[in-house]
Amino acid sequence: MKKSTKIILIVSAALVFGGILIAGISGAVGGTRQFKELSEKQALNFDLPWGDAKLKLTTDGLYFANDNAEDAEPKEEQFSGATVNTADIEMSEVKNIEMELGAGEFEIEKSSDGVFHISENGMNLITEFNGGTLCIRTKNKNNVQILGFDTGVTSSGKAVIYLPEQVYEEISIDMGAGTCKGDVPECEKLSVSIGAGECDLDYIKAGEADIRVGAGECKIGLIDAQELNADVAMGEFEAKAMVGSELDAKVGMGEIKMEIVGEETDF
Repeated sequence: MKKSTKIILIVSAALVFGGILIAGISGAVGGTRQFKELSEKQALNFDLPWGDAKLKLTTDGLYFANDNAEDAEPKEEQFSGATVNTADIEMSEVKNIEMELGAGEFEIEKSSDGVFHISENGMNLITEFNGGTLCIRTKNKNNVQILGFDTGVTSSGKAVIYLPEQVYEEISIDMGAGTCKGDVPECEKLSVSIGAGECDLDYIKAGEADIRVGAGECKIGLIDAQELNADVAMGEFEAKAMVGSELDAKVGMGEIKMEIVGEETDF
């Protein structure tokens, strides 16, 4: 082995060991708490070298965001954090559904009895309802520990979300580092944002579909939408699509595989 190669290996090993040592010390002196505080303030944001793309690191995982000032609309703080019993929710009053999903395995299924409910296994989901919007999100509980130190990362669990089949105004899925699969009910607008996770949906019917992928993967069996917007940073997006009037696709270092259904004259 060449002397230069030995030096490189020794330096690499020293850097790895130093990183592990620093991580252990930070956990012991409260580094995890500081990381949580920073992430809650949305301070851990990383600009990407194209467009307005940004990676956001939180205790729930890695998220992809687009901070285009022209498109961004101020979002009011709707939810107080108070949970509600799923049986108490009158679905006829629900116009919008927001799913903020972190680490774990999630399935979205159509409810056979017309009632919204959730089946959980090792998961801690919070359900909130306010102003016609139903919000389903993960909460940090049963955090993963390494050598007795709390990492601040939620342990993986499983959950099945059953949604009644009706036409909603808007459905949004914000996926961190977990996995999500299943069927999404029909809606006027659908927004899917994938950070470092994986999303595999069978069928989407929406007036407008907005798909954004950071470093993860998104696969959709069939998209039936009047307008389709796809923005991929470093990840992968694969779909078969029937687009009524407008298709806009952007890709950075990632990949888009899309099969368009219909004739060229349809567009």
